[in-house]
Amino acid sequence: MKYSFLFLILLMSFSIDGKVFKGSLTLNDNIKADVAVAYFEHEDYNKVPIKVDQLRRIFLQALYVSQPGADVTLANSDRTRHNIFINDLELGLKLNTGIMRRNQSKQFPIDWKAGYIVRLGCFLHSTMISYLANIPSNYYDAMVFDNNHPITPFIVEPVDYAFDIQVPDDFKARVLSLILPYKNVDPIVLDKQVPATYNLESEGRVIGKLSILGIADDPVKDERPEILKNKQLDDNSKAKENSGTDKSVNKSQQG
Repeated sequence: MKYSFLFLILLMSFSIDGKVFKGSLTLNDNIKADVAVAYFEHEDYNKVPIKVDQLRRIFLQALYVSQPGADVTLANSDRTRHNIFINDLELGLKLNTGIMRRNQSKQFPIDWKAGYIVRLGCFLHSTMISYLANIPSNYYDAMVFDNNHPITPFIVEPVDYAFDIQVPDDFKARVLSLILPYKNVDPIVLDKQVPATYNLESEGRVIGKLSILGIADDPVKDERPEILKNKQLDDNSKAKENSGTDKSVNKSQQG
């Protein structure tokens, strides 16, 4: 029973071999977006619950990512009251916490259509903005555009944003999805050739480019619990001791 328990811990604790899709995103200068998520859709995704919170009238994150069927907790750790809401006309989604005092929270199921980013706001503080992405995937990268459109008179240069998407080594899907707030972007079927650049299209218009620059191996880390690492050290020490004892016995027998 003891060894079965250790074997179970080993299975749960080791990192899995994987690979990383390294890419870059460039949006046209007329596309106004604060955030984006690039991801590979897959069926066996984990539903990761998330907590959205704020301090000093600012959301703690500019972008949150979760999956269909998970729960989102809208919390208030601030000293002031908040009334957090989502109002997305395209999805027909209306969510409202009502007024929450400090340390209050409300929980909601993420049961709206997947593959969209919705905006979070506060009825009491109009400058508070964050985003929540709902994607059927755990293989993604979330991008926050610090300055997607520099303020330059008459000339606005597009900005490249890097992304890394980690997937298992045996992952075979080749369809990459990109979502932006209030934009329906066509999925991209990736070629086997790398590097490669693809047009981003939304409702028949090219709105930017997405490049896959390379596919790198993901290094495996030894993340076993200390009890297992120590056990291996003890086993190695005992093996050395036994080896030394055997040599001494052999020498005495030869003498």
